[in-house]
Amino acid sequence: MIFAQLNQWTRPLGLALAGMTLMWAGVANAEAPGQPGAECVASPASDAAAVQSAAKTAAQEKLSSMAPVYQLMYADIQYQINVGEANVQGDTAQVKGSITVQGKQRFTGKVMAQTFKGVVQLNRSGCAWKATSYQQV
Repeated sequence: MIFAQLNQWTRPLGLALAGMTLMWAGVANAEAPGQPGAECVASPASDAAAVQSAAKTAAQEKLSSMAPVYQLMYADIQYQINVGEANVQGDTAQVKGSITVQGKQRFTGKVMAQTFKGVVQLNRSGCAWKATSYQQV
């Protein structure tokens, strides 16, 4: 697993975030409007914006669902989600981005921070985009 590569000071945060990668199987509810076929017509720019919105929503939902786990090890947890360009190919899309998580380790008081880069895969469902998987890069 990629988290084995984290150095000793970031390892606790990396292990806490490992659960986020494992929980992406449940992201199918994170949606944003999309445009398939005749019933939903929009420009490529608005389609890309919908994909980016769905990817960001999925990341926010996963971070929120993992908050109780983070709070066992860290206080003052903050995160930043950066969403990159969307690559839309018909009814599938991917968005590259990063999540930076910071928190104060409860046992040592040391502030820990780690940035994770990854790619979110999305599929169009009706007039919406659904995040289906996440791969850390």
